Amino acid sequence: MSKGILIVEDEGLVSLEIEETIESLGYTVLGIVDTGEEAIAAAEHLNPDLVLMDIRLKNGMDGVEAATKIRERADIPIIFLTAYSSDEILRRASITEPYGYLLKPIQERQLAGALRMAWYRHGKDVLRDRNVERFAAILRGLPHGVVVVDRQLHVRYMNNRAKHLVGLTKFESWGRRLDEIILLNNAEAQQVLQNRVTTVIAGDRGATVGKQTVRSHLGGTKAARLDISPFTDRKGTVLGALIFLSVPAGDVSAEDESPAVGTYEAEEGGEAPREYYPPASEMGQLRSYLELEIIRLALSERTSDLYCRGTNDGQRELARTLLQIFFGDEAVREIEALVPMTNLADNPIKVSKKQP
Repeated sequence: MSKGILIVEDEGLVSLEIEETIESLGYTVLGIVDTGEEAIAAAEHLNPDLVLMDIRLKNGMDGVEAATKIRERADIPIIFLTAYSSDEILRRASITEPYGYLLKPIQERQLAGALRMAWYRHGKDVLRDRNVERFAAILRGLPHGVVVVDRQLHVRYMNNRAKHLVGLTKFESWGRRLDEIILLNNAEAQQVLQNRVTTVIAGDRGATVGKQTVRSHLGGTKAARLDISPFTDRKGTVLGALIFLSVPAGDVSAEDESPAVGTYEAEEGGEAPREYYPPASEMGQLRSYLELEIIRLALSERTSDLYCRGTNDGQRELARTLLQIFFGDEAVREIEALVPMTNLADNPIKVSKKQP
């Protein structure tokens, strides 16, 4: 079945020419409308595979406004049509994250190339979003708390377990300072946590605060171990820190007073242990998933297309980074031993030289 396209163009002759060109390329024109309001309704009703949107429409809202409304309601790729190429017009249009621009008069070769590239990019974006959702689902389902803070120590992510341990919801935690979210039982421990996270972000080395008493915002306390790891991008730039909260195995008490911070001097200041958590079947599933992702992406056919290569490399690096964070350098070395050296030589996965 050929892909269906919605044309939004208020010049009748131009819209007919575009329709003929699209059909000559083997695609289907689902409809032609000439206002922004009609474009929104048609996109919802016809569910096209792509929208060709004229930026300047004569009546009512313009194409940029209509595209914004369409993208809010559905994940439909949009290519803008325009007779102008001013920076201001393109700036406004870029806010809607279009999949291309075509200058009038539309040439068949240009339109064919733009359509193929838009669907190719959209397919890659869908795959990326699904992978992100899978990783997020894994983190949400872990039996151990995961808190992500940025370089300013503002909380940017908490999985369900972390929210349960501290007694907060997603909307209450987003953007707030770390010392407002994770409440320890005494000021000394609170300051140690703050210092450890700052040190990890500044020095790219894992650390631990050890077992502490975490106070819930809903009342009560819980003993939990706090380990910290740097959170980096694929170039190794530290973006923030990951804080892991793990409840000791078998600890089901509602109240658990931990000793003073000073009794954990052997753990403080050093690198966090490789095994952050007690054994759990969920962790085994996570490791298996990450290893399979690395192998799949490493064995995928290399392409000269930079967008495709960038997407695959980014997904592979994300899987490698998570594998290293949760299971250490040895886990990364083990999986790399299974990957053909020809692929590694083309795009090597670099393993940290730090000893686990």
